[in-house]
Amino acid sequence: RTRGWAGTILYGHLQNFEYASSLWPGDCFAFFVIMSADALIVRKGIEAWVRVHKLSFSINYAGDREYGLPVWREKIRDKIRNDRYPLLPNDVHLKTEAFMNIFDSDYFPRMLHFGMWWKGRKYLNHYQHEGTFYPRALVREIIDFLKGADLFETLPRIGFDLKASWPEEVWIPSYLLKNAQPLLLTTDFSPPLAVRLETRCYSGNDCFTSVERAESLLRGNGGWSSAAKSIFMLKLNYP
Repeated sequence: RTRGWAGTILYGHLQNFEYASSLWPGDCFAFFVIMSADALIVRKGIEAWVRVHKLSFSINYAGDREYGLPVWREKIRDKIRNDRYPLLPNDVHLKTEAFMNIFDSDYFPRMLHFGMWWKGRKYLNHYQHEGTFYPRALVREIIDFLKGADLFETLPRIGFDLKASWPEEVWIPSYLLKNAQPLLLTTDFSPPLAVRLETRCYSGNDCFTSVERAESLLRGNGGWSSAAKSIFMLKLNYP
């Protein structure tokens, strides 16, 4: 059973991957897409998009998608090539409770020791997990890393003290930034396949605050940006 903002979410997704791998061993499937129970698929073509782009990634949230993908992607690559950090403003690190819960945890030193991300808080990366997709071999690599660092079986216990920590939205993005740079520099990665429909939308987040706004973008009113074409799901946080 999962709990919001807790480690059971990432643990559940990775257990689903393990189960799928047991059913289809070898190369019977090449990619793994993460969804959520409250997500609605609103467009066809997910499989074709995933095959072309191979990987979802962002440095922090991917925003409103009203931009061109090649320019957005190259800005991220420029940050990676030139170590243009910090990725998140200092006030985000210091004021966001979930991040502080990670830094103050007993498992954070293990993350640094085994190389989940570079030492230092400024190297943390964070974006939504709904609609993310990864090559099968990369997910296997992440699971093997977590098991080797004795973090995999730790996941179900994280957050049950009601301290939010977002492992599903921090651990994998931070791991990829440090350990998958060759892949990020050579693939045409895209934002996650989902955006959130909710009553409050913080600046830069992947979300809409109205059904009309979401419908307008998905219908291509006023022209489609190439980034908007990455939207295939809506996560329904909107009452």
